[in-house]
Amino acid sequence: ASNGTQGNDRSYDAFISQNGEWIVFDSLADNLVPNDTNETRDIFRVDLFDHSLTLSEPVPGKAGVSNRWEISGASPGATVTLVYGTENGQGRNIPGCTQKLEIVSPHTIATADVRANGSARIKMFVRQKVAGRTMYFQAFEPITCRRTNLVEFVFP
Repeated sequence: ASNGTQGNDRSYDAFISQNGEWIVFDSLADNLVPNDTNETRDIFRVDLFDHSLTLSEPVPGKAGVSNRWEISGASPGATVTLVYGTENGQGRNIPGCTQKLEIVSPHTIATADVRANGSARIKMFVRQKVAGRTMYFQAFEPITCRRTNLVEFVFP
């Protein structure tokens, strides 16, 4: 169970992903799912790592110069996309996914390849005309449909 409870019956057909990030198995245990009374096997996936996808604030955080954003917790070898907008709220779906971005009418800044340590860096020149305006930034990983935290930022 997600709370660490050990199953009270056998588990079968365990499979470990090629990259070792997750395990899939089925089990007859009836204490891993609330109200599990059907006496049939249930299938489980257990993630072995923290998969929080995190976006930093822009550095140095000034308009009129080049800024960089750091993305951590991404899948090594994947690609991440950084988007921005001026209004937060329910945005469009991540391409090929049901997960929605939290930016209305997002615009793509750039994409980056994720390094072996699960991080990526995106650099972009921020125009002076955005100074004083509230901007929203979010990154996503299309291959897993994960999105980062929403960063709200006002460039001085």
